[in-house]
Amino acid sequence: MCGIIGLTSKANVSLAVLSTGLKQLEYRGYDSCGIAYVDDNQLNIRKSLGKIIELEKQLPMTVTNCAIAHTRWATHGMPSLANAHPHHHGMVTLVHNGIIENSSKLKEELGNEQLYGQTDSEIICAYLDMLYARCHDHLQALWHLEQMIKGSYALAVIFGDALDGIYCVRKDNPLILGVAEDSIYLASDVSAFIEHTDQVVYLEQGEIALLHEDQLSIYDKNLQLSDYVIERSLVNKEDVRCQGFKTFMLKEIYEQPTVIARMLDMFCPDDLQQLKDNLLDISKYDQIVIVGCGSAYHAGLVGQILIENNLEIPVRTYLASEFRYANINLRSDTLAIFISQSGETADTLAALRKCKIMNIDTLAIVNVIGSSLYNEAKYPLLTLANKEISVATTKAYSAQVLMLMLLIIRSGLMDDPTLHQKLLALPKVITNFISSLDLQPLVAELKDKEHAYFIGRQIDHAICLEAALKLKEISYIHCEAYAAGELKHGSIALINENSVVFANIDEQVVADKTLSNLAEVAARKAKVFCISSLEDVAADIKIPRVKALLQPLVTITFYQLLAHEVALIRGCNVDQPRNLAKSVTVE
Repeated sequence: MCGIIGLTSKANVSLAVLSTGLKQLEYRGYDSCGIAYVDDNQLNIRKSLGKIIELEKQLPMTVTNCAIAHTRWATHGMPSLANAHPHHHGMVTLVHNGIIENSSKLKEELGNEQLYGQTDSEIICAYLDMLYARCHDHLQALWHLEQMIKGSYALAVIFGDALDGIYCVRKDNPLILGVAEDSIYLASDVSAFIEHTDQVVYLEQGEIALLHEDQLSIYDKNLQLSDYVIERSLVNKEDVRCQGFKTFMLKEIYEQPTVIARMLDMFCPDDLQQLKDNLLDISKYDQIVIVGCGSAYHAGLVGQILIENNLEIPVRTYLASEFRYANINLRSDTLAIFISQSGETADTLAALRKCKIMNIDTLAIVNVIGSSLYNEAKYPLLTLANKEISVATTKAYSAQVLMLMLLIIRSGLMDDPTLHQKLLALPKVITNFISSLDLQPLVAELKDKEHAYFIGRQIDHAICLEAALKLKEISYIHCEAYAAGELKHGSIALINENSVVFANIDEQVVADKTLSNLAEVAARKAKVFCISSLEDVAADIKIPRVKALLQPLVTITFYQLLAHEVALIRGCNVDQPRNLAKSVTVE
């Protein structure tokens, strides 16, 4: 997955506008980057390995009125200058986000055309040049390209005989247009140009956009001019600024109380009965499946346990990459819930489309309005977490969990007279808790370790899965989460005096069992820490106790902060961990 930004303008614009915008997209990939810009009616290309700061060292102090830029996360071909974007062949220069599944076949059709790298993106660049050489029509060439390629893509193209314009197409990958007073922008994410405009146009699948100076034209699938709607983006400038925090991740951890308050104000500002007007009654379904990837999958596991405990509806949670290929026959009385921060996660989107073919009702929990998942689900729900910059999700995860909780409350718990006030009290509880935490003893214990384990039962296990993921993805400590009752079935063989083990105990009914499991690992000389919100459990870290339904929202903040502090002391790049990207828009 990669990040794209570009612009055309009536006035000359500094190249710094492109490189600054590109930095906002580094969460989408940062192994190489490049820019193609027009200067004195000449197209210039600069590329660099690594992050945008390396590219900036190459950029001249010049201006442009037409440019496209790209930051890459490798799918085809190792990071190299030859594989970095933009690609150029003949009359075509382009940047690409996505993956072309039939690139080998297209390469065969190119015959002896010389290619310099190993990417599918370069192949479609050369292929588009071949198509254009045949028809000498920009729109026709792009239309024919879309008929030939299979896979997902967002493309921004500059033709050599029209250096004052950019053509854009997309399928299953985001590409958003920004309309400013004297410029038109394009980007994979609004954050790349939000400093210049919040007026956006969401390009639909299969449409072709032409950006020329400050004019935008959009063509439909029949290459006829189409009307479009300019909307105001929900992203704001403050979302893409660190605002004095050491990292974006830390900022986003501390934003979680605000996100919770914002969602409650949207869905039930005065009383729980307002949930009836805003949310689906999921109790009318006889079974539910929840589908997600990574932290979204973990949010689904929390939701599964809470739904089964409170609504007594059977739930199964699937990894999207497994669900889409599994031979699953769902009944018509099933609700399928899909969770994705970006709304563009390729496997989750494919799973949703599979359910639509089966005539299953679909509900999407997403953080991006206008995203593919948001548009294609029967019941889209926006989490209102606002822009999340750090690759490791925090506030978006909590917003997903809260949305599942609100669905549960709407579908069976609205008669609880105390629940609304307990919901409203959550932001203050979390703010006070994370502001008072002293993590230094735990950080000191973990900073030189290479293995850490998290154990818990029931919903505690679901929280442990997310806790382990947070720590491993940003600190590079090997972490595993186990259902505590499974220790003796193999995993306890890993425990020795070099092990650190965290036991999460929020579930009263299994607290004694988990404490026994913790004693077992302590007997193997592991360093153990008990994390609990229960009054009768002696804990190394005491989590504020709230209503059991809401407890996961408080507890997870401890593990998020712990991961952040350990990663910092180990010298890791907290916001941009190695090999990872924010939104996985390829399979």
